[in-house]
Amino acid sequence: MRMLALRACPVCGGERAEAVDLGAGAHRRCVDCATTYTAQYADPDEVFVDGYFTDASRFGIDVRHPRFQAYLADVARRRAAFLERVTGGPGTLLDVGCGTGEFPAVLARRGWRVQGLELMPEAAEHARAAHGVDVHVASLEDADLPERAYDAVSALHVVEHVPDVAGFLREMARRARPGGHVLVEVPNLDSRQRAAAGARWTGLRPVEHLTQFTPATMRRALTAAGLELRLVRSPSWIMRAQTIREALADVGRPRWEPRLARLPVRAAWALLHAVAAADDRLGRGQVVLAIARVR
Repeated sequence: MRMLALRACPVCGGERAEAVDLGAGAHRRCVDCATTYTAQYADPDEVFVDGYFTDASRFGIDVRHPRFQAYLADVARRRAAFLERVTGGPGTLLDVGCGTGEFPAVLARRGWRVQGLELMPEAAEHARAAHGVDVHVASLEDADLPERAYDAVSALHVVEHVPDVAGFLREMARRARPGGHVLVEVPNLDSRQRAAAGARWTGLRPVEHLTQFTPATMRRALTAAGLELRLVRSPSWIMRAQTIREALADVGRPRWEPRLARLPVRAAWALLHAVAAADDRLGRGQVVLAIARVR
């Protein structure tokens, strides 16, 4: 596997950094903007290949199981609700790195006119065949799509993969109309899930995830890209499509399993949702979800 060096902060471009121990990989924290990033990463040409969304790649995750598909659809509906809370309703959306298409498919059912961008032909074909999404196989920079054209441009679990975060966010904004919105979601380095899992944290992926964000550093990144913050949240995507054990791992409380096993199922889920809501308020939830307005 070919490795590439990351010599400057992906957010601000600063080269002053101090070493940070996250338990796996070599990481640095930018002295200028406090963003944490990896010192080296795998060549994207070896990472983003067909098989990324099945069990045929050493990277990515297999999304094909019907229970996982149900989970992804539920998560997409909750993301859509956050977006519509800011935008006021359906419009046009470009989903960058749309993967197998679950998020744009849910938005289409809610009345949005959607398009997707995806690097991997196999994933794009799945999005078309399974969800009817109009997907272009291209990077954001190379896509032959109009500028200043979309009411919203989204990138879900994409920004942590790019070496130039500031440039990528500006490119997203360039595709949105003035007054439109940019939606991003990334793993949360400040999450209780990360604190509990340590080096086994699913969001770490030290040679695949270049940048590790917190709510604070995501705010700085969006502001530095010239965007106007509208919403920054830290949800944990737990829901009844999961087992109690899976939900406890997502909220970073795996040791609670024996205690919750003694509760009625409804009471256990009520407690889990209360914990997730508290973590969201504290910025300690599973992910950072942010929406910003294009000036």
